Amino acid sequence: MTFPGFTRISIRHKLQLFTGLVVVGASVLFSTVNYLTQRDALLQGIDQKLVTATYLAEQVPPPGYFEGIENESSVSKETFDNIVDTHNKLCVALGLQYLWSCMKIDDNIHFTTSTSPGKDVAKQDHAPFFAVHNDPHAFDGVFGRMEADYSSFHNEWGHGRMVLVPRVDSNGRAYCFGASIGINDVHALLQRSLAESVTLGLVILLVGFLASVVVSNSISRPIVHLTEVADRITHGELDQDVKASGSTELVSLSKSISEMSTAIRETIAALELEIDERKAAQGALQQHRDRLEETVRQRTAELRRSNEDLQQFAYVASHDLQEPLRTIRGFTELLRKRYHGQLDSDADEFIDFVCDGVSRMQELILALLMYARVDTGGKPFETVDVGSSLDRALVNLGGAIAESDAKVEHGDLPTVEADKNQLTQVFQNVLGNAIKFRGEAAPRIRVSAERGENEWVFSVQDNGIGFEPRFKERVFAIFQRLHSPGKYPGTGIGLAYCKKVVERRGGRIWVESELGKGSTFHFTIPDRISRPLSEADGKTDAPPQREFPPGPSCVPPVAVP
Repeated sequence: MTFPGFTRISIRHKLQLFTGLVVVGASVLFSTVNYLTQRDALLQGIDQKLVTATYLAEQVPPPGYFEGIENESSVSKETFDNIVDTHNKLCVALGLQYLWSCMKIDDNIHFTTSTSPGKDVAKQDHAPFFAVHNDPHAFDGVFGRMEADYSSFHNEWGHGRMVLVPRVDSNGRAYCFGASIGINDVHALLQRSLAESVTLGLVILLVGFLASVVVSNSISRPIVHLTEVADRITHGELDQDVKASGSTELVSLSKSISEMSTAIRETIAALELEIDERKAAQGALQQHRDRLEETVRQRTAELRRSNEDLQQFAYVASHDLQEPLRTIRGFTELLRKRYHGQLDSDADEFIDFVCDGVSRMQELILALLMYARVDTGGKPFETVDVGSSLDRALVNLGGAIAESDAKVEHGDLPTVEADKNQLTQVFQNVLGNAIKFRGEAAPRIRVSAERGENEWVFSVQDNGIGFEPRFKERVFAIFQRLHSPGKYPGTGIGLAYCKKVVERRGGRIWVESELGKGSTFHFTIPDRISRPLSEADGKTDAPPQREFPPGPSCVPPVAVP
């Protein structure tokens, strides 16, 4: 928007007008910045003084004063009056308006100390001990964040500045120390500073106007010429011979405009070259990105095929190994039935060894099969009542619980999205370990759940024999055992199975233990369902189901040990 007569004003008057506006703006800005700077510095000094006062006031009450406050009769009047007297002297010495402390008890704020030298000369109008503050939300700022709170206020004492410093006693109750100071005099100082800033700004304004007149007359003519040259450069006429006479600044400006014209030409040429180079680089980068994406797709497909082959191999191998074991078991049983007592004692013992070895191999194969089918054999995730899964695990462990006189307790357990059968197996394995690895005392097991961030954290705590913390990663590795099979039976797959089930659900599992002091297993179940790869692709990696004839087995396992 332009004014009709503005274009007819000479450049000298335009320069005067522009310079005057700049001077006015500079003077106003200087006055404002000067005032705000002094105000901020003054408030910072006041805040530091109030913080220092609160720390000094905090030292006045005797040790344990706040920890012992329970009701109005818990502190003697003599103790309270001594605190008030000392705080009074502190207020007078520091020039404070008010000094107090408040404690938050049962959602009410109670005065635990208070003083105001300007009001309680006869100790009659200060807030008495344990008086309830009229506004229970008065200190939400300090109690909500438990950080020092700074604020200005206006009350019957006038304008003031207040600082609240939070504390927490040994019983976990929040209280705070507060101090306030009147700043009416400060306002007067700021007003005087503002008046001085305005006066100085007016002087600068007057000098600036005078200077603008002189400057405009000396540079208006050369500026007109330089303006015309600059206008031609703006329209693309870069080959300009810029010459100007007059002051050193104008000569320097004309030289700068000439150099600028040359630099613009060189910059344009460089930019055109850079644009061409960037286009070539972007093309090469796009080609590299396309090749990389194709490589990732190929590697992903290869990894998927490899995983499918491994799952198929583990499934088929664990089934096919059953056949020779059944044969060995069958003929060993025939030897035991036909020749028991007819051979020497070593032969009978050897036959028993073979039977035990076959039984253990069957346990290992079935456990390995269940471990291999965590992903492919698992059911889709559904809403599961964790309490019902725990109950099923306890039913399956009923014999071991009765034999060991174990006690299993649990609190409220949530509902989650998971594979119901696999979750039952996780509880069964962890509880089974707690029962199996017990000390002299009967097992005492506690199952609990705690809400975390976007997940549930489950814990199973026992009073068993525990183990050294350096083994806390090893216990989750497959076939890793901390004890010999003769002392504690098992396959060494149970916790590895639990780890794989929990990770299939997108969770974590870990253990905290100390030798001789029991163990606590933790595992998480996230809120967000992360589907297995086979489900996400809309297919299953499970091998075809096969029927196997029944055969002899020493121990038919019902869970992964």
